Amino acid sequence: MQKRKLKILIVSSEVAGYARTGGLADVARALPKELARQGHTVAVVMPYYSFIKDQDFSRETVAETVPITISDQTYQAKYVRTELEPSLSLYFIANHEFFGRHSKLYGYPDDNLRFMFFDRAALELVKYLDWLPDIIHCHDWHAGLIPNYLNAEFSDDPGLGKVATLYTIHNLPFQFGEDWWKIPPDQRDDGRGSPLTDDKRL
Repeated sequence: MQKRKLKILIVSSEVAGYARTGGLADVARALPKELARQGHTVAVVMPYYSFIKDQDFSRETVAETVPITISDQTYQAKYVRTELEPSLSLYFIANHEFFGRHSKLYGYPDDNLRFMFFDRAALELVKYLDWLPDIIHCHDWHAGLIPNYLNAEFSDDPGLGKVATLYTIHNLPFQFGEDWWKIPPDQRDDGRGSPLTDDKRL
C-alpha cells in the first residue's frame, strides 16, 4: 500500500548549521531531510538571529514587511529563504526588535513575546506563500502557541482550519521564557492585555 505524501512545515527556534544550543537543532535539521527523502514536501521555519546574517550561504528575501498583529500591537516580519538541500526550503523570520539585536538565542526578559511573534509570523508565512501544509510540526515551547492559535483563532479558516499539528517536547524542564510557577498569581498575564517590552531590561 502506497503511503500518502504530505506537505509538512517544521517550526523550530534553532536548526543546526545556523543556530544551535543542543539536540533540538540537530533534529530540526535531520528530520526534514529524512522526510523529504521519503517523498514528502517539507519546509522549515526558524528565527533570523543577528549572527546568521554574517554566515556564508545563499539566501533571498521573500517579503520585506508583513504585518504581524499581537493583541493591539503590530510588528513587521521579513521573510528570508534559503535551502537545506535542493527543494527543501528553510525560511527565516526576521525582526530587528525580537531577533536582530540579540547575541544569543534565549535568556531575555521578552522571550515569551519574541516567540509569540515568531509563532504568529510562521502562520502568516503559510498564508503569504499560499502554501498550505497538511501538518505543522512544532518543536518545544518556542513553537507551542501555534496549535492554540490554530484552534482558537483559525478554526473557521477554510485553509488553516484544516491543518493538523504535531507537538514535540525535546526538553521538558524548559517551559516558556520564565518558570510560570515562580510568578505571583496577581502578576500572571491572562493573555488579554497588550504585549509590552521594557527596552532597559534587554
